[in-house]
This record gives sequence, C-alpha cells and structure tokens, in this order.
Amino acid sequence: MDVGTITSTPDEMREGLFGGAFLFILEALPGLAEEGVRPRWDLETKYYGRIIPSLLELVEPVIGQGPSRSIAAVRGSDRRALGGDFDSISRLWTSYFRPAEAVVEGADRIDPGLRTHWGCTIGVETS
Repeated sequence: MDVGTITSTPDEMREGLFGGAFLFILEALPGLAEEGVRPRWDLETKYYGRIIPSLLELVEPVIGQGPSRSIAAVRGSDRRALGGDFDSISRLWTSYFRPAEAVVEGADRIDPGLRTHWGCTIGVETS
C-alpha cells in the first residue's frame, strides 16, 4: 500500500470515536503493519475535531513517502475483520498510537487510575 498520510474530513468521520473513528483506524492497521507502513495521520472528525495528534500521538516515526489517501480509501482497499483476539488488537493499536500527553495530563487531574484503565504507562515508573 503506497501511502504517506492518511486523512479524513469531518464529512467522512461523522460517527463517534469508538463506534467510528477508532474502528476505522483499527480496520486499516493490519494491512499497514504487514507492509511496514507507518504513515502520518491527519484525521478530522465532525464532532471531535482533529483527533491525531490532538487525542492520539504516533509511537514511532513516520515511514512512508507515498501520497495522501483518505481513511475511507485505505479501509476500502484492505479492510480486515478484527475478530476477538483482543490482546493482538491491543498490541497492534499500541504499536502505532498512544494517548496524547495533554489527554494523559487531563485524565490525571481527574483520576490517576485512568492510566491503568487505558493500559497507559506514559510517565509511570515500573519496577
């Protein structure tokens, strides 16, 4: 798959975060991972605005110099059924994304226990 940036417009992303935006990303990740593509993401949603990098940050640097493609085109060309292997799905997701630092800081102000709920270890000491 030749892609440098995956994009969306508010008209393409009208669903909620979990019922649409995150699902659409998850459906695209297996094909990207198989080909070793780590694109830029510029996803704008109707109700949540720009979600990458506002809510999510990339874990690793971008690897891909191809053209921009819409999330709809990427999903349409190689959509995967994710099944029930939640450990593998979680590993795939966290190999690409982590919560943006501003999100983690905001959650910490509300309840530091939210990090555990997300499986987030940003800034957490482990022994």
